[in-house]
Amino acid sequence: MKAASSTFSSATGDGYELQMGRFARVLAPKFIDFVGLADSGQLLDAGCGTGALSTEVLQRTQLVEVIGVDISAAYAAHANATISNLRASFSQGDLTDLQFDDHSFDQVMSQLVLMFVPDAEKAVRELVRVTKPGGTVSA
Repeated sequence: MKAASSTFSSATGDGYELQMGRFARVLAPKFIDFVGLADSGQLLDAGCGTGALSTEVLQRTQLVEVIGVDISAAYAAHANATISNLRASFSQGDLTDLQFDDHSFDQVMSQLVLMFVPDAEKAVRELVRVTKPGGTVSA
């Protein structure tokens, strides 16, 4: 039997918003202030939930293309339904087995997710793998 790649569970995007989204929205500006943000290239929001960090990135930039990935298809669907910016898209994906080529992203950010990933070390290796040389990984 394959081990679960996340221990966080909420069946809907609205449920996520009640549990984690409100914290993610408060933390996102502070997180970006701390790690920095370039206004260019593609950014992976790893474990995007319903898109709090992505929303903050989009508000602060004019050029960044945001790709959000979450283990929950319901959270990704919620983000797609509530974030109408054409520079953003969200899909279901496993942080321990990302379906992106090596060196795909200029920036990778992950907020409030790694504590729910049983094999966080494997997830971090994946985040590094999909980051371009000279790019940044912030988790």
